[in-house]
Amino acid sequence: MSKAIGDSKLLEKRIPRSAKWSNVRGRVDTGASMSKHLAKVEDIQANFRIQRGELFKRLKLSTFAALVLEVDKVNMMNESEENEAPVQDDIVERVETTPRQPNFLDVIRGTGELNLKEQNENLKLPPKPKLPKEHTPYSSTPYLLVDVRDSDAFQQCHIITAESYPHTNFSRTMNPFSNQMLQFKNLEGHIIVLYDTDELIATECATTMAQRGFENVFVLSGGLRVLAQKLPNGLVTGSLPAEAFMSLDGKTKLRSGKTKYNPKNKVPADMALKRFTHEHLGALSEALDELLMAPSDAGSRLSKSKIDTRSRSRASLMTTTSNSNIKPWK
Repeated sequence: MSKAIGDSKLLEKRIPRSAKWSNVRGRVDTGASMSKHLAKVEDIQANFRIQRGELFKRLKLSTFAALVLEVDKVNMMNESEENEAPVQDDIVERVETTPRQPNFLDVIRGTGELNLKEQNENLKLPPKPKLPKEHTPYSSTPYLLVDVRDSDAFQQCHIITAESYPHTNFSRTMNPFSNQMLQFKNLEGHIIVLYDTDELIATECATTMAQRGFENVFVLSGGLRVLAQKLPNGLVTGSLPAEAFMSLDGKTKLRSGKTKYNPKNKVPADMALKRFTHEHLGALSEALDELLMAPSDAGSRLSKSKIDTRSRSRASLMTTTSNSNIKPWK
């Protein structure tokens, strides 16, 4: 009776996991569970540098992506309304280009011939070439996106519409902030978003800004590391750096992620790109819907119907805002 049949510790053995299927997740969302909670805690410890008593706020990557889509739709709507009445602009342009004849006082002062000469030179100037739409910034945006990495890293890869402001400028005694930051400082309905590769620099810069009176400063949670895992397409121009595919300790590569780092395909960022193109917005919208559909990012009991309602509300944003002057980000 002392000898048992088989292995007594058979149920304690763990099933070996394969790295090939480590990213596979179930489609059925059964609600809140301890495994989901532990997975969320593990994700926070692996990708975020959240500390107690932070003076700034945090902005999720999915929330920022939704804000980008809304801002582009509103600006496109405003530009289409401005193009509907070009007659008045032509009249103003003709009045400005019409040469003014010198009057009696100009002749007495001896400036009549000089004015005519300047006007003739201005008329001979060729018309300024019209820039492509993607090379012109948005007319109005509720956010100021600031890249606090070095200028070389910014030229290699950055989020579109971001402004480069290296973190070394924050330690200056005089004028540590740019003019755009001062314009957005505590402005109602506007925020300042800082980001870097892994939150190491952005959190320090945001703390400095919060200590100096900035109440609307945010940090993009996870930085480019989380962006490379969840939304690698549609937000950035250029090639993501190798640090975005490494863990916080910089020693191990991240197993999860939709894209892999390939040093042979490094492409510098398009510095002339000032807004999102249709290709960027299409890829971003598809990636955002896929991210919201994932059970791991769906919260406790967020069903598929609720996520479809969100996507339909974003799709109907154009018709909703056309009937009123209320901007969605306000």
